[in-house]
Amino acid sequence: MIPTDIVQYIHPLPAPNNLDVRLPDAWTWSHAKKGEYTCSSGYYWLLQQNRDWNVNCNMNWLWRLKVPAKLQHFIWLCFHNVFPINARRHHCNMVASPSCTRCSSPIEDILHCLRDCPHSRELWLHLNMRRYNNFFSEFYVKVWLHEITKGTSAILFITGVWHAWCWRNNTIFEDQHWRIQDVVRKTFLLHDECISYYPNLGLDSHSSRLLAHWIPPLESTLKINIDGSFLEDFGCLGAGGVFRNHDRDWIAGFSHYEAGGDALLAELRAIQTGLEFCSLKGYVNIICESDCLEAVDLIIDGRDHTLHTYATNILHIRDVLHGNGNTTLVHVLREQNMCADFMAKEVSHARCSGCWNCPPPGMESLILRDKLGT
Repeated sequence: MIPTDIVQYIHPLPAPNNLDVRLPDAWTWSHAKKGEYTCSSGYYWLLQQNRDWNVNCNMNWLWRLKVPAKLQHFIWLCFHNVFPINARRHHCNMVASPSCTRCSSPIEDILHCLRDCPHSRELWLHLNMRRYNNFFSEFYVKVWLHEITKGTSAILFITGVWHAWCWRNNTIFEDQHWRIQDVVRKTFLLHDECISYYPNLGLDSHSSRLLAHWIPPLESTLKINIDGSFLEDFGCLGAGGVFRNHDRDWIAGFSHYEAGGDALLAELRAIQTGLEFCSLKGYVNIICESDCLEAVDLIIDGRDHTLHTYATNILHIRDVLHGNGNTTLVHVLREQNMCADFMAKEVSHARCSGCWNCPPPGMESLILRDKLGT
């Protein structure tokens, strides 16, 4: 039984007017889009209770790096400042001084240990890392680690950070000290091991994206490319779509704008608006392409998403799809969806909705590229 005070609190609340009547009343977990509690969503909710936590600051960029797990874990430890360097040990009353054992600098923090100590600095100069702007001047270790690992020398940088730490420990705890030549050699050896273990370093995936291009539909079939865009700073979403035939000719386009929402809702609204546009125009034999895998999966996976935040949108899109048995929804790469991407983003900035009988200004090069199949 629900306590009386909670019942009295709920009764005056107006029911949302956009809910599908097929959706039953149910308890949902408001901190996850799917409405279901998971360990992951619970973890993020707990983290948000810490005022210093930024929910958008995740570590996915680190776990995607093509390096051994020990190096990923090492960077994660650096990122969270949990190494037993002298500044931290002094803070925990484990040593009398926070100074650097190697160079006697007053404070040995993470950046000093890995970059600013003369020994570490010598290593980075041998690795030619000074070519990066702000490499030796960045004050925040998180920014320093994140920015350099996004560069073309990410693997060399990570192996260099690892050996800067190892060299520090060797100097302090070992009797036989490494020379700079030894550290540089070890760094390049580990770098080459990473390259040989991950020979493509994600280049194949990147190359496949470079080769991806828009493919026209078969004769008597229309293809609609759709995309959504959410501008967080302005709190609005835009959706856009482009219809073309087997000759790669522009048939029609649409744009949609509304306030509120988020990135996922923008993608769902784009699909919904595009399919409704098909029904309005009487188009049949449609291939609908979206570059949002999450949105496509929610619609075509056949699962019950009753508790999902956007259950009403999902059900409505499924109804439209089933109403036209000749409409197919598929996922494509973003590189195959650039015209729709342009429409969605331009709409978000222009804040307009409507139908386009010809391509809007500024879109000519994208249309030509798709016509040429490049």
